[in-house]
Amino acid sequence: MNGPLTAGRSFDELPRERLRQISQGGQATVSLVSSPDGGDEIIVKRFRMAPGVEAALREEVAALERLRVLVDGATFFDWTIRIPTVVAVSERPPSLALTRVPGAPIDTLIQDGWVPPPELGAALAEVFQRYWQTSGRPLGDVNLTNLMCSPETRQLAIIDPGLPSDVFELCDEDRRFYPASRDLGCLVHQVLSTNVSLHLKRRASVAARLEFVRHLIRICVRAEQDAPGFVAEIGACAAAHLARVSGGGVLQSAWRRAVRGVAQRALAEELVLLRRAATCR
Repeated sequence: MNGPLTAGRSFDELPRERLRQISQGGQATVSLVSSPDGGDEIIVKRFRMAPGVEAALREEVAALERLRVLVDGATFFDWTIRIPTVVAVSERPPSLALTRVPGAPIDTLIQDGWVPPPELGAALAEVFQRYWQTSGRPLGDVNLTNLMCSPETRQLAIIDPGLPSDVFELCDEDRRFYPASRDLGCLVHQVLSTNVSLHLKRRASVAARLEFVRHLIRICVRAEQDAPGFVAEIGACAAAHLARVSGGGVLQSAWRRAVRGVAQRALAEELVLLRRAATCR
């Protein structure tokens, strides 16, 4: 997508008095715009100015378009897939307006005690595999917060797709199972690193998050002839992400070193389990 980014509406058309901030992350601030006529609610994502932000914006728009063409409205294993529609795009300042998809982050649901059914992992694996096979690119920052679902209506959604930066390509790692290894390695890294602090507060959620990720990876690995090789490349990608957990002040740096060490040991244990499952097909 090298030309100007376009969408059906302009940001000037959005009712600013109905704008309510709902989250703030390292890459962007996310707000909710309620519709005055009772129509679809709109999510507004305002990117922080940083090197490469224009490329990240274009990447997200392109990834959303690919996903909508591939799977929006499709049903896999009795779960219906929903992908946000791009409503408006602004390159200066970099911003994106999207329709709000139903449900809550899978991470939030699990931490509240919900246990994802096996069919959810199978449906998600189907979406991932279709995306990898048709685009030849990673989905990007794959984590349990960017995967959403509504258990009551059995709807599953992916938000914030696309590579936030070139770091997610992990160019120094093997590419036999690219792009799948990048996304699954990212997911393992995210769960293991955040489990460190979660273990102190919600120990039951730690096991549930890990079991969901294991189930998803087992499904994806099952389709490959060299399943142990696939597991090894996923592990290498997760380790590469964990190696970057650093920085901050003295206290932050010490905490991140501790998180990295605990997560690396947990990764070694997870790889043993995944390799064992891969060789017992």
